[in-house]
Amino acid sequence: MHIHPQLEIYLEDEPVLIPANIGITEGCMKSVHTHDLSGKIHLEYPYEYRFELKDFFANWGQPFSQDQILDRRVDAEHVLTMTVDGQPSQAFEDLILRENQQVVIRYEKKTVAQQ
Repeated sequence: MHIHPQLEIYLEDEPVLIPANIGITEGCMKSVHTHDLSGKIHLEYPYEYRFELKDFFANWGQPFSQDQILDRRVDAEHVLTMTVDGQPSQAFEDLILRENQQVVIRYEKKTVAQQ
C-alpha cells in the first residue's frame, strides 16, 4: 500500500504550512508521514490498511477533532469545516484516507447563516 492524500488547513483564511518530515526521525519512518511542505501525506504499509486522518495528526503531535484544529477551538464565533474532494464532510478525525484525496480543513468566523 502506498497512497498520497493531499491536506490543506486554513485558520481564518491563512494557510497553515504543514511541516516536512512529520513521522520521520533518524532511523525510523512511520507509515503515515510527510516528506516536504506540499501537504501531501504519504501512507505506506506492507498491505492494505485503513488509515484515518487522526493517524496523521497523532504523528504530527497536534490535536484535531470536530471541535479543534491545532490551537484553535470551535466557539460562539468560530466554526470548523472540512471538505473532501470538494464535498462537505463530517468525518473529521475519523476520515478514512484514500489515494489522491483532497482534504481541506477550515477554521473561520461564523457567517450569519451559521449563527
